[in-house]
Amino acid sequence: MERWHLRLTLLVFTMLNAGIFVTMYQASNVSIARFGSIANHQRSLVYNYLPKEIKTTAGTTDGDKACQTLKNKTSFLIQPWRLASKYCEKAACLKDKKVNWTMVFFVKSAAPNQVRRELLRRTWASLSYVEGGRFETVFVIGKTDVPKYVSLLQEESERYGDLLQFNDFDDYEHIGLKTLAGMQWASDNLPSDFLYSSVDDDFMVNLGKLQKRVDESINDVNDFQLPMFPIICGFKKGINEKPVRQQGRKWSVSLDTYIWPDYPQYCHGGLYTTSIEVVKKLFNISRKERTFHLDDVWITGILRNKLGMSDSMLVKSEYETGIHYSGYHGKARPSVRDFMKEEWENIFKLFNTTKTFCKCLK
Repeated sequence: MERWHLRLTLLVFTMLNAGIFVTMYQASNVSIARFGSIANHQRSLVYNYLPKEIKTTAGTTDGDKACQTLKNKTSFLIQPWRLASKYCEKAACLKDKKVNWTMVFFVKSAAPNQVRRELLRRTWASLSYVEGGRFETVFVIGKTDVPKYVSLLQEESERYGDLLQFNDFDDYEHIGLKTLAGMQWASDNLPSDFLYSSVDDDFMVNLGKLQKRVDESINDVNDFQLPMFPIICGFKKGINEKPVRQQGRKWSVSLDTYIWPDYPQYCHGGLYTTSIEVVKKLFNISRKERTFHLDDVWITGILRNKLGMSDSMLVKSEYETGIHYSGYHGKARPSVRDFMKEEWENIFKLFNTTKTFCKCLK
């Protein structure tokens, strides 16, 4: 009889435990589902508040990222044959000169801007060597459907061999495409140890001061064991700058395009310098991201952050290496030509007194 009572007691105890377990399991599933729903809702809220240019990678797995469609590369209608011919390297002035590094300027220009290009070829872009630094210049231009300019560009290319024309139309809203075209060509055709500079065609560049700043940055890379060459802001460094929200303004940006109240630190696009290695990395990232029409903010700010380059790798030159002559002091001068001539004479005096240099007229 006692055994029967014991078995009955064990049976009841087992059934009660089973009921409690089922109840707890159901409750836990409800909690887990509710928590998951809340988490997914919060994740969607975070995602919806991200700017459009980074939505393509938010919340994706490594496998998803591997399947992302890359933007197509551009094609080129005209390429700079002179650089490949090593025309200036063979010049008598460069013989027996020690070359520590080579920089290629990619000058953003436009088909009608022939006078500007001629001015540069006769001033700072005529220098091929300054105190251990070797320089080359390439003018980046979009395509045109104006027969006059098509013909003139072909003639200009045959004469000077310094044009890079990409297969897309040229306008301010798509200036980022022009910069990317130069970056693509540089990535595909130049050695990784070359240096790259992006510059506007209305800038006067002091190669003596730029050469000095580059040498200092090379020393910093070696002394502090930096993982790569920094980005040198040769004109201005943007810090705590805010988007212009008024419609119709030249640099206006809508909230749909960029939602944040300020920009990351960046180099103003008139003149900045880095290595081809960095350019390759930035270009590869750009192929996964939505293009932002303010190319200097996008490339040296937004894409630089995505690359993981800290603000300390964005350095401002202590010397005024770039002067914006048409939108700067030039407006107060009788003409741009006079201003260019005066600035060039001042720079040339510096070279004559303190620097070893070579000219390579085209």
